[in-house]
Amino acid sequence: MRLKSLELTNFRSIRGSVRADLDASVVLIHGPNGAGKTSLMSAIELGLTGSVSSLVGFGDEYGGHLLHSGTTHGSVELLLGDGRQAVAELSADQRGPVQGSLLTDSESEFLRERAYLAQSTMARLLESYEQSDRRGDSALTRFVNELLGLDELDALISGLEPARDVRRARKLVPELQDVGDEVQHLETRLEQARIEWGAANQRSKSIKDELQHLPAVEPLTVASSRLVAVLAQLDTMSSRLEEVSSSEASNLVEVEARLRDATERVERWRGTSEPAFRALLAESVAFADADLELSAEPTAISVSLKLAENLIASALEDARSRLAAHNLGVARLVPLREQIEAGAVALGQINEEIAEVTTSGDSGRLAEALALLVPHVETDECPVCGRDFGEVSKESLRQHLAERVTALGVAAKSIETLGARRTQQRTHLDRLVLERERIEKSLEAQEAADALAGAIAFGNNLLARINGSHPGVESLEDALTQRSKLEAVMSQSLAASETLERLRRDLAQVESEFVIERRHTSKTSFSERLSEVRKAVESLRVASAAAEHAVDSHRSLQNDLSKAEDAVQESAARRDSLEKRLKSARARLQRGSERVELAARLSKRSVALRAEIVERVFDSTLNGTWRDLFTRLAPEEPFVPEFIAAGASRSGVQLQAVHKKTKAAGAPGLVLSAGNLNTAALTLFLALNATAKNDVDLLLLDDPVQAMDDVHVSQFSALMRSFTRDLGKQVVVAVHERALFEYLALELSPTKQGDALITIELERAVGLDTQSQVSRVEFEPDPLEAGLSAA
Repeated sequence: MRLKSLELTNFRSIRGSVRADLDASVVLIHGPNGAGKTSLMSAIELGLTGSVSSLVGFGDEYGGHLLHSGTTHGSVELLLGDGRQAVAELSADQRGPVQGSLLTDSESEFLRERAYLAQSTMARLLESYEQSDRRGDSALTRFVNELLGLDELDALISGLEPARDVRRARKLVPELQDVGDEVQHLETRLEQARIEWGAANQRSKSIKDELQHLPAVEPLTVASSRLVAVLAQLDTMSSRLEEVSSSEASNLVEVEARLRDATERVERWRGTSEPAFRALLAESVAFADADLELSAEPTAISVSLKLAENLIASALEDARSRLAAHNLGVARLVPLREQIEAGAVALGQINEEIAEVTTSGDSGRLAEALALLVPHVETDECPVCGRDFGEVSKESLRQHLAERVTALGVAAKSIETLGARRTQQRTHLDRLVLERERIEKSLEAQEAADALAGAIAFGNNLLARINGSHPGVESLEDALTQRSKLEAVMSQSLAASETLERLRRDLAQVESEFVIERRHTSKTSFSERLSEVRKAVESLRVASAAAEHAVDSHRSLQNDLSKAEDAVQESAARRDSLEKRLKSARARLQRGSERVELAARLSKRSVALRAEIVERVFDSTLNGTWRDLFTRLAPEEPFVPEFIAAGASRSGVQLQAVHKKTKAAGAPGLVLSAGNLNTAALTLFLALNATAKNDVDLLLLDDPVQAMDDVHVSQFSALMRSFTRDLGKQVVVAVHERALFEYLALELSPTKQGDALITIELERAVGLDTQSQVSRVEFEPDPLEAGLSAA
């Protein structure tokens, strides 16, 4: 891969457009501070990787700062020797990377870490090599892994690391922990299964012993359930017998005579009194104007009379209320009319008083006018007619007007008072008239009032007739009650006879069913006979229950024995199954443990092998290359930096400086001067670049010659020639000192056919576009040397 050309427009510190030819083995860039040297280097990085590594740490907003301040559009165009091209368009609102990458991710990482040494990185290069990322790897560690091809070995070590601790291995491989837990669980369950099997076996033996000691079972004749049912039947028969014995139906002849008498009384009432009561009920319903039909039947007459009383009482209450309201209105009208007549007379008197007071015009307004005139009267001459008031009166005109004003004021006040009284009297009279009209409208007509009085008298007569009928109704109800009771007694007597006969038949059937010997005589009562049978049946029930209990006990023990034997078999099968599973689990756990032990041994061997490789390779390759480069640039420095492998850990690569004679060692920052510390950093960077194998044959150095003396500079130029000629690298170097630029341009001039040197000089004044001068130097053979060669 080779850079061919670069064209910039408004990129970072470069204003305007700059085109640079890069198709040479060495490219030197010169310019004062701020002229755009670093911007050219950043543009190359942007074209190759798609971003600027020194600005990525500022977040996604750095893209907007790639554009030159004060401009609205810019671009970067990079062309490679193989024809690939990268174009990045820049704008003020740009965020993040501005384009894709020409290099792969690994090539981009190689460029940033070992092919591009930015000016800001030089001072902290050694420190950055030893800083670890989130995974714990430093840049130096990653380089060593790539150089030595230790990635696979490191992956093996990382993968086997948990195997060095059994607890970590079990966490990493949950199945191993699961198998261990399964073994413990199966051991616990197996112990429990063995205990259960022993308990079940012991239970089976105990039941067999109990069965052997049970007495022989007698055969059952009658089921105890049947005997219990018969006992319940006998108890029912005893209760029925008590009911029959306590019955009052003893003299059927007397009961029949009393029943006949009560029936005749009811029929006699039905023939004589029922029509009169039917008429009375009809009159009551008609008086109450109710849509209802009341029965005069003997069984319903009492209820019907009660309903009739309620209907009549309700109708009477309504009639009385209406008549009372009518009478009250009539009584109220007499004084009301008298009050109306008196009010009309009083209103007329008030009107007459007002007429007497009001003699002329409006007294109030006239008094007010004269009062306004009095202050202007100074003599007896009338201001209205011009006559002398002294001609008609001895008093002065002024005094006369004052008296007249006073009299008129009194009259106006009287008129106002009388007007208020008239209004009040008229309002009172209107209210009385309205009340009279309301009462007259609410009065019943005289015919209606008379009808209400007649209805009240008729209703009272009906109530009196109903009240007078109560004794006859009570006698009828007594006859009905006696007839009902006597009918029940007759029915009970007949039923008792039938019941007693049925009980005798049922008891004989029980005696026959259970073959009970009859010990009673003709004088034995039925109750005694029933008691004897019950005792015999109870004896049979006790014997039957004992026999059934023995059978149940034997059957229960047989069932328990069967269950116990099944439990023995199940527990034995469960025990055998758990033993097999435990054996299998132990075997799997043993195999897993053996693999963990094998992995632990392999892990230890891998770590030891890695340490052996690192120690061997550092001394022969890396340290030799770094030592040679450092001593070429700083031959007088007694301390020489080198790598050391710190133990066998993955990231155990450190830097130190060792004294050439005493072999005393320390960190480079402790024993090297500031200038040689930069030299150590630069040579380490060059050593890593030279040692690594990668397709990125570039070396980008932004002002690498910092605090170097002339010896260092001359040796540096020689190193650059070696990188271009021996290693085939394309070297791009930016410097700001003019003398150093001219010296390097001379030292790095092409020395063989095909070599070329390109110099780029940048300059920018305040407010102007950046100016660039690009020069290309091709190899030209010396004429003298060419002539000698031809000769």
